[in-house]
Amino acid sequence: MPLEDADHMDIQLHFKPGIRHAVDASRYFRSLADEAVDELLPGDQPRQVLMACTDAPNIPMRVWSRSPRLDSLICGLLPLLLDILDRTTALRTGARNDEAVKDFARLVNRPVAEGESIFLELLGPKQPFTAQEEVILVIMILEGEIYFISAPGVIHAEVAPQLYGLAIAGMGSYQYEKVEMAMVPR
Repeated sequence: MPLEDADHMDIQLHFKPGIRHAVDASRYFRSLADEAVDELLPGDQPRQVLMACTDAPNIPMRVWSRSPRLDSLICGLLPLLLDILDRTTALRTGARNDEAVKDFARLVNRPVAEGESIFLELLGPKQPFTAQEEVILVIMILEGEIYFISAPGVIHAEVAPQLYGLAIAGMGSYQYEKVEMAMVPR
């Protein structure tokens, strides 16, 4: 779906309230991501990066990718990564808001990274690349599609084609399906 058509996507939500649902969903989503990581990164070593892109703060990160264009891809992704981080924080700290979940779903269901596969860990600014580091966002992109996101208190994963899950700590879990809406010519 072209980037400009992402807003023409209907998101059908199903919510299960409760901490137990959030915990169970998180475990399941992590198991899906573990399987995908094993396929994507068999034996690969991460690259530690302090990314300095124009119009963005320097952000320490750990990156796994075989792309020869990695630096330019990361600079292109950085605004999206920061937006995802802001939105996951809002989802975790706010009251239940189905419209915010739909907006998040539209944001993360757009083609990214020019079709490349990348696994990123964004690190907090204090003590990166040490045993005391704080991982603030994990994102897995498979062939240009966001497959998995983990941020403190929030996990998002593709469960099956066109079917996604979102677990929010202390709140519950969402399952959603994206349905492409027909574009009506004007």
